[in-house]
Amino acid sequence: MAHPAWTPLRARSRRVLEAMERLQWPGDAVLVAGKGACQACRAAAGLHARQAVPAIPVRGCRSHRGCRCWIAAVLPVADEPPVQRETA
Repeated sequence: MAHPAWTPLRARSRRVLEAMERLQWPGDAVLVAGKGACQACRAAAGLHARQAVPAIPVRGCRSHRGCRCWIAAVLPVADEPPVQRETA
């Protein structure tokens, strides 16, 4: 069961993803592993395509306080080359 202190982060991340989908967000999303995150969360952290962001809680999360990850939208900058995403 998730630690109550992290429930707002999960809800906010869900709202970010829903808004990205609704707005057909042109950018990517970043999964951020919070301080003290477990190995599974640290491995999942990074830049992801909007449609491929891992769900929270991250599968395999072993944090005794609950998954410490959150999701943020990334706005592409027009005059910069695309960022290389990590591949699974």
